[in-house]
Amino acid sequence: YVDLGADANGAWDAGAARQALDRLEPVDLEYIEQPLPAAELSETARLRSATDVPIALDESLATHSVETVLTADAADIIVLKPMALGGPDRAVDVARRAREAGVEPVVTTTIDAVVARTAAVHVAGAIPDVAACGLATSGLLADDLAPDPCPVADGRIAVPDGPGLAGDAFRDLL
Repeated sequence: YVDLGADANGAWDAGAARQALDRLEPVDLEYIEQPLPAAELSETARLRSATDVPIALDESLATHSVETVLTADAADIIVLKPMALGGPDRAVDVARRAREAGVEPVVTTTIDAVVARTAAVHVAGAIPDVAACGLATSGLLADDLAPDPCPVADGRIAVPDGPGLAGDAFRDLL
């Protein structure tokens, strides 16, 4: 069994999005990500109310505040990119606020190198019962800064619990 999602990257207008979602409804997608341009939040809310396909918003979080997105009732899911949101602590806070509003968080990266990617793994690990996340992106890089401490094994990523990538380098600062 595999969950499928699709990302329109905001490329559709309202008519094309509605037509696509009508056709995709039988596929039982996990969600469709950013079906409309990020600026069209009210139109996305109308689309969400007219379909059974869950709507995930990503780029909308760069255009609108989290509060605006949640208040607009335009998303079933929000895609959190910790480095784009200002860091791990802010991403965890956004996930908490989303859940309080009945919106599910999903954590992904902006195809980050190992340091930010590992931080995103920790964010996902800090969100109780988080859905499958988009964190297996290390293979998309030609080179990385260090070996990956969070490799994918059997479709899962274990959150590291030992010293970070710097090892004991900062131990004397404590």
